Amino acid sequence: MNSLSAQNVIFDLQTVAWRQDGDADEFTPTDALAVVPPVYEIAPFRSMLVRVGMRNASSVETELAFQVRFREVIAPGTNAEARTLDAPVFIAPRQRTGDVDYELTRSGSEQATLNVRDGSNVHVYVGRLTIRSGERVAFSGSVDAYVLAGNARSFAIKLDHPIEGTTAEITIGDGDAEQTVRAAVR
Repeated sequence: MNSLSAQNVIFDLQTVAWRQDGDADEFTPTDALAVVPPVYEIAPFRSMLVRVGMRNASSVETELAFQVRFREVIAPGTNAEARTLDAPVFIAPRQRTGDVDYELTRSGSEQATLNVRDGSNVHVYVGRLTIRSGERVAFSGSVDAYVLAGNARSFAIKLDHPIEGTTAEITIGDGDAEQTVRAAVR
């Protein structure tokens, strides 16, 4: 964590187990993760290392998903609004299995829904998308969402150009890497 403030900043941390049911995220407090330190103070314009680890490290068949919530502690009597940062933490399975399916459903010439079904045992991050249909870019923008292992989510997309044909090419970027997939169009 970094402090860009001219004053000391205090944060406390909470760990939550993360699961999804369709488009809904569900969070439950957990002690499965150890976070050190659980409360910390950062001096002005300084940074601090926070360590996160599993309390009972054992191999898993399906990725475990958590979030670490960094909550700013505000002094009583101040009008400042506390800042919160949620950071995802994933515990990888021994071996990756399964596939992810992408499908586009047209809703007229200007709208579509991207359906992502994660049949794998790890999460999918849907970051920057470019959807190509024929020679045209039908959509270019950011979704910035996770689909956890075994879940399915839908994302409404406002198209720049209509999607034509029965398949489209989707390039998905996560900031570091890109992958291109074919998606059925309905």
